[in-house]
Amino acid sequence: MARQVFHQPAIAGSAMAESLWLTPSRRDALMGAFRNDADWLKPIAALAAVGDHDRQEVEPRFVVRMALDAFLRGDAAAAERAAAYWCASVPAARASADLHKAHVAIIGAVLTDCANGLLSAESRSTFITVVRELADSFFDVSAGNPHAVGNNWWAVTHSGIFCIAAALQILGDSEPIRGRTPAEIEEWSWGRLRAFLGHFGPEGAYHEGIGYMGYTCANLLPAVLLRMARSKEDVMSEASGISRIAPLFFCAATEGLPLSDETLTRTGWGRMLSWNDAGLGLLEGSAPLLAICLAPVDERSALRARWDRLAGHLRPDSLVDEFTGALFFHAAFYSEAGGTDGTSAPLQVCDPLHGLWIARNRCVDENDAVAGAYARAFHCG
Repeated sequence: MARQVFHQPAIAGSAMAESLWLTPSRRDALMGAFRNDADWLKPIAALAAVGDHDRQEVEPRFVVRMALDAFLRGDAAAAERAAAYWCASVPAARASADLHKAHVAIIGAVLTDCANGLLSAESRSTFITVVRELADSFFDVSAGNPHAVGNNWWAVTHSGIFCIAAALQILGDSEPIRGRTPAEIEEWSWGRLRAFLGHFGPEGAYHEGIGYMGYTCANLLPAVLLRMARSKEDVMSEASGISRIAPLFFCAATEGLPLSDETLTRTGWGRMLSWNDAGLGLLEGSAPLLAICLAPVDERSALRARWDRLAGHLRPDSLVDEFTGALFFHAAFYSEAGGTDGTSAPLQVCDPLHGLWIARNRCVDENDAVAGAYARAFHCG
């Protein structure tokens, strides 16, 4: 295999100055769905409007609710409340392990995208200060962080750094942090994420297994899509396997109540094959829908129809996923995941790099039969 040569791409001009994930086309699609009371958006918007009224403890998901509601309604008071809530959560995050810190960083970037234009000058100044403090804390050495490119820590942590560095630039901050400007931190962290993308096989399989793919990609794919929005780099040409994540996932997943095993029992709707301690329930978070946005356009319609029944507004238990900012990412990317009518979702996937084979008899309902084989002698990470 020829050695890949990585380059430092140019940043895509005006899009960088205005938004992160909420590009003009995504913003227009989301606001159009909100004005038209689209069925797919109703449960998301309803939960966003709840804010933190049902809170029992401080959780980042409440920030996402308030931020999304502020964006949809143009509510400055909700934006101010979300920013204050997020800032209050950062001191504990700075002292925590990198995985949690990255989660809070991505939520901070979501808040930036939703609320930046709604904050008062004073709140915005305070918010920037706290964002900088969180970004700075990533460079502190601490225990419990396996600094290895084969571990999901690498993807999750550097995704958090990447997103928060991009957020600082949206906020107009260019002052160095530990000797690097936010733009330089963004490029440095993306270089490390680029290396991690090589773990995905040609048919989308992930080296830590399908179960961990959901957790990892709920953090990684927001960073990938953000890079695609902010850069002229052809990300897909260097990591074409990520375009096959969604077909693999939806081949392995089916409707019905989750199965249980000896490691983890999940509640809710949906089940899937898994060979590690992630359990046999449906993957949480935004990864499945965001992965559809990376699939070829003519495959997206069939894949999103499956997502609607498994995790979207057509799932029978009416639950709305909030893991790692999913509420925002589902709202921002649902329209883009629609694609065009074309090919149906595959009934078989075989990834030779990771020795994974999945097959099913149909894609209809909870009576679908799904089988798989995993020919692997070791487990990375």
